Amino acid sequence: MIENHRNVAKLDVSSTAISLGTLREISNMTSLESLNVKRCEIDDEGMSVISQLKNLTFLNVSFCISVTDQGVASLSHLKELKNLLLTGSLKNLADILKAVGK
Repeated sequence: MIENHRNVAKLDVSSTAISLGTLREISNMTSLESLNVKRCEIDDEGMSVISQLKNLTFLNVSFCISVTDQGVASLSHLKELKNLLLTGSLKNLADILKAVGK
């Protein structure tokens, strides 16, 4: 399904039961700049898959309670990422800032 949509720039799959396999398919969408996975069952492995989206400028992982500072750290090499929403996801701000190198 995603094969036919590689040029999509914005994708909102919030509040869906997205699988790791689907995330892997999404990671092949090389033009993707904005991804909203708010309230999805994303964990650190999912964040690692998301980190393959080199053109990502916006990511919303709010209320993805299985994401840890390790998952956030996997995004640190995404040079284009300007907006990262983590509301309700991580508990310790100091760990978040350390994970992203700030």
